[in-house]
Amino acid sequence: MKKSELIQILTILRNTYNNFTFDDFKENLWFDLLKDLPDGTGLANVREHVMSNKYPPTIADIRMSKEEEIKEDPEIRARNIEIALSAWVRAGNDPEAFVYEPNGDSIKRLRA
Repeated sequence: MKKSELIQILTILRNTYNNFTFDDFKENLWFDLLKDLPDGTGLANVREHVMSNKYPPTIADIRMSKEEEIKEDPEIRARNIEIALSAWVRAGNDPEAFVYEPNGDSIKRLRA
């Protein structure tokens, strides 16, 4: 990240969140903690955050993209598969025909 990108980020945050302020110390600290991000990544993450959150982002929020945030825990995934399969079978469908789709299409097919 270049310093100019950080200035853009801080300006966006200051103009989007009324309670967000920054001074030279905060600017230098944030630059030190974000300078290793590829150009454009921090700005893209801030734009995404601003459109979906009413509170300003932390440094960790800016560093993390939505793809990283959405990673599903393996135990949760296994339990979700178990629940979806159970619903599939309860609806009278063949367990061998079950295909797990995490976006809910498995259940939609139940009703089709």
